[in-house]
Formats: sequence, C-alpha cells, structure tokens
Amino acid sequence: MDKFRNKYRIQSARLQGYDYGSNGMYFVTICTQNRLHCFGEITESNGDGLLAADEDNGLIVDADNGFHVEADNYPPLREIQYQPTEIGKMAFEFWNEIPQHFPFVVLDAFVIMPNHVHGILIFEKPNKTDWTPNKFGT
Repeated sequence: MDKFRNKYRIQSARLQGYDYGSNGMYFVTICTQNRLHCFGEITESNGDGLLAADEDNGLIVDADNGFHVEADNYPPLREIQYQPTEIGKMAFEFWNEIPQHFPFVVLDAFVIMPNHVHGILIFEKPNKTDWTPNKFGT
C-alpha cells in the first residue's frame, strides 16, 4: 500500500485519463469524516421496520419486496429500521436537489447509511461532444 504524507492510503480507483465530466453513469460513495454516524442509526424495529438484517453476515434485505434467503447457514433475520438524524434528513433533501443545481444530472438509486451515502448519478449533457483528459491526476 502506498503512503501519502506518511500515512497509508488506498490507491485511487479512478481511471487515468478518463473524462469524468463526460456523459455516463457514476457510482458515488461519500463517507463522513472519521466514519462518525452523522446521518443516523440502525435500530430494532417497533413493528414498522422496512428492513431485515442478518447481524452475523451483514446481509440487509428489503422484506417488503419479497427477497428472502433460504439457506441453512443463515441465522434468523430480525427487523430493523433506519433512524435518520437532522443531518441525515438534510443529506436526503440535498441529494434530491442535485438536478435543480445541475440540470444535466439524473438521479438513480441511492441509500443513506449511518456514516456514508451510496448513489448513482447519470450525466446527460446534451452538448457534451468533446473528450477532456482527466486534469486532476490519480
């Protein structure tokens, strides 16, 4: 593993020379500083939970959509729910506002976890015809 400023770091997954402003689908992960649970917590459900989780295997399934794992090596699932903080609610609102600020961006699936956000952004720039190499390096 490489070091940056005397600290170990993971190599960038960015493709050198790729124009990240070009049209396409982009999977984005945004983490909180020091992995603090700023966006919320996962708690036991009071009966209104939408998810079931397998604590030992880290499996989370949407119980309402009928996804079910039938295997002897999976322990029983328990019902849980996500309790967003005010910051988590703001993250949800701000994510949904992205197209208002960038009309060429279409939002796809996203999920807010206690310490990170995953989402897919689709860039559809109607006038983007040129290819500009990555200017920011790796």
